Amino acid sequence: MSGICRTQTTILSTVPLITDRDDLDVLEDVRLAVFQSLADTGRLPTADLLAEITGSPSLAGSCIDRLAEQRAWALGNNGEIVLAHPFATRSFGYSVMNTRTLWWGGCCWDAFAIPHLVPNCGPTVIAGLCPACDRPLVWRVDTSEPPTGPERAHFLTPTTHM
Repeated sequence: MSGICRTQTTILSTVPLITDRDDLDVLEDVRLAVFQSLADTGRLPTADLLAEITGSPSLAGSCIDRLAEQRAWALGNNGEIVLAHPFATRSFGYSVMNTRTLWWGGCCWDAFAIPHLVPNCGPTVIAGLCPACDRPLVWRVDTSEPPTGPERAHFLTPTTHM
């Protein structure tokens, strides 16, 4: 067990090892299903769909955990996916909306990425509140030109320390 700490051992012992090629394909199928559903609907796929993809609810849960360990997404306190960048599964303060879908961005940067990453998204409205003064912020965003407005990003932490 050289090189593996107790915490890693505990985590690894609760998540079945996924090592053979078929299992890796299932892992990738789950990853793609989650991101495709978030892109298409702004919501996670159903547990039933993930169980169908993997063959069982327990393997679906193991795949979600394993992909979180690989940093494909971040899990909340109850083990649910809360961030799969640039998508969030709840409000973190920035909404992105077109004529058919409402997405949540994990941060301002994620919100601005969504219209550029979702194929045929069309124009969107991105809305949030200024974290410094609570002023409403709204932009029309599409892939043809930068949004208009006087707003600028200000980083209190130097990027070398992020």
